[in-house]
Amino acid sequence: MKFGKILAAGLTICSALILTGCGGGSGGVTVSATIPVTTEPAFDIGAKVNGLPVANFDVEPGDNTSITVPVGDSFELDSTDAVYWSVYVNGTLIQGANNAIDVGNATLTETLTNAVQFAGYATSEGPLPGPVQLTLVATSQVDSTQTAQINVIVTN
Repeated sequence: MKFGKILAAGLTICSALILTGCGGGSGGVTVSATIPVTTEPAFDIGAKVNGLPVANFDVEPGDNTSITVPVGDSFELDSTDAVYWSVYVNGTLIQGANNAIDVGNATLTETLTNAVQFAGYATSEGPLPGPVQLTLVATSQVDSTQTAQINVIVTN
């Protein structure tokens, strides 16, 4: 997609140069070209539960989506570009990485956190009375205005 935009811009510039050169004589030809600038998403996030890709899970900046993780299962979020991961429980930011985070009657343990990956698993001492939620916010390391929210919902 990006190559096509670059090719189109290059052809526009070449056309402008050719038209400028064909004027000849004293009558000057002025050619101007406006090349639109489009902003590509800074990242794209996919997900896996127990190592299997989650169907139709494609998160870009501006998205707010959820992923369901049964107790005992592992999950992984993979970003195409570097992001900062922020973890919230009931609106409170959880500091640090590789934490065991208590959410209701469940514990979510981070097993891997780096610029392009967040992974963990959920456990519980017994059945959950209902779903519990942990919120992850991915913020682009290149453009901090580009963020996405992923709600991790732990179920029985």
